[in-house]
Formats: sequence, structure tokens, C-alpha cells
Amino acid sequence: MQDPLKMPANDNIEHIELPVLAKGQRSGKVEFVEVERTKKGNRYQIFCPPALVEGIAVGDVIELSPEEPQGFKVTHHSGNLTVWLTLADTSQYSTANQEIFDKAFTALGGVFEGCAKQKTVTFSVHITAGFDKIEKVCDELTSLIPEAKWQYGNVYDWNNEPLNWWIDEIDFADYDDV
Repeated sequence: MQDPLKMPANDNIEHIELPVLAKGQRSGKVEFVEVERTKKGNRYQIFCPPALVEGIAVGDVIELSPEEPQGFKVTHHSGNLTVWLTLADTSQYSTANQEIFDKAFTALGGVFEGCAKQKTVTFSVHITAGFDKIEKVCDELTSLIPEAKWQYGNVYDWNNEPLNWWIDEIDFADYDDV
């Protein structure tokens, strides 16, 4: 099985503008998200997870939909989770901390995706790593850094209700470690 976190190198990457929500409403802010256009009209596969737009992860396919509050509908979930680690200030982002973050997520089969202004660190990890293991790693990391917080980018909606996309979308029988 192909590694679901590894997106192939691609010259067809483009950026689309997606609205950032605040409590389920458009905030007026936008984020440019790296995507690849699919063969089906205005559908795009997420190439790099966003740092502010909720509800999507690497490999997901979205269809632009202006009538949706978030500006899109997810038409296919990849099984990847987006994890955001938010630091209290940019001074907490260092090479040493980056190595700690990277080692922790690599142990879960995850990938460091990048930083937004060196304050929000973004990771991708496949859901089959297990919520308990992911949450334990995140809790351990935030305990090392004062005032650091973490959250999933595509597990809960703006009312803190689970999205539950994984229940019907992921066939856990395909994975030995789950």
C-alpha cells in the first residue's frame, strides 16, 4: 500500500484561496492552500495541509462550493489528520524544538509539514496511528513548552463536535496495527 502521507512531487501544484472561519462564520481572513486540480471540474486534492483552514488534511479531495461556510465540501478523505501545535510566541520555535517535534511525529508515522510564521507548527499523521497515541504525543510536547497548545485541524467542527468522517471512510481492516 502506498504511504498515504507522501504526496508525489508535482509540477501541477497551484494555490487556492479558502476562507478562515471563526466559530463557524467567515472571518474575512483567507489562507492560500497548496492543491492539485483533479480531472473533475472544480475539485482539488490537498497537497499541503493548511495552518488555519479547518476540516482538511493532506490527500483529501475538496470541491469548491461558495454556498458552504468554509467555501468547500470534502468529497474524499485521505485518512490523514492535520495536527496544529501552537506556540505562545515565535521564540519558542527553535531547531532543537523542531527536532523534538519531528522525532515525536515520525515515531507515529507522521510528517512535519511546516510553520505559519513560526508560531503554528503543522503535522500530518494517518488516523491509523490512533487517537490515543497522537494525543499522548501532543500532550507530552505541549508539557515541554510553556503555554503551547495543540489541536486537530480536521477532527472537530467549530462547535467542538467530532466530524466522524473516519467512521465510514476508513477501512481499518487494511491496517495491521489498528
